[in-house]
Amino acid sequence: MTLGMARDHLRTARALSERPLVAEAFERGQLSYSKVRALMRLDDDFDEQLMLACAGYASASQLETIVRGCRR
Repeated sequence: MTLGMARDHLRTARALSERPLVAEAFERGQLSYSKVRALMRLDDDFDEQLMLACAGYASASQLETIVRGCRR
């Protein structure tokens, strides 16, 4: 694992501790790591229910595009 990848894993794991609904969906296998990683790039004030709704209908690639649009 590269240093950048390890940092990305740690950042995602730390952010998951602040998003209990996303963490629960990830534990149940409803979200892939790629989707969780994309969702964790959103601001802290972003609604978790909305995150899960987007993630449920979009592929990981589509979700990355959505998150990029939300961050602008």
